[in-house]
Amino acid sequence: ITVVTLAALSSIFPDICHTRSKVGRKFKLLSWIIRLLFGHRTFTHSLSFIALIGLLLYLFHAPIYYGSAIIAGMISHIILDML
Repeated sequence: ITVVTLAALSSIFPDICHTRSKVGRKFKLLSWIIRLLFGHRTFTHSLSFIALIGLLLYLFHAPIYYGSAIIAGMISHIILDML
């Protein structure tokens, strides 16, 4: 249940660059800063961003199954946006 929940929650994280998204409304200041720096659907929708999140998860010693679920959720978002 935890892995599926992490994957579902992390699948909306790439939209933090959009201030009207669910995650953007929760973290308004961070969303606004990311949008100013990168714009919409740029850095947060890239493999570099996924690699950065993966590195942060590794540095924080997240269990591999949690990290894999978070990365899979983010990748699913990007793939669905490509459709």
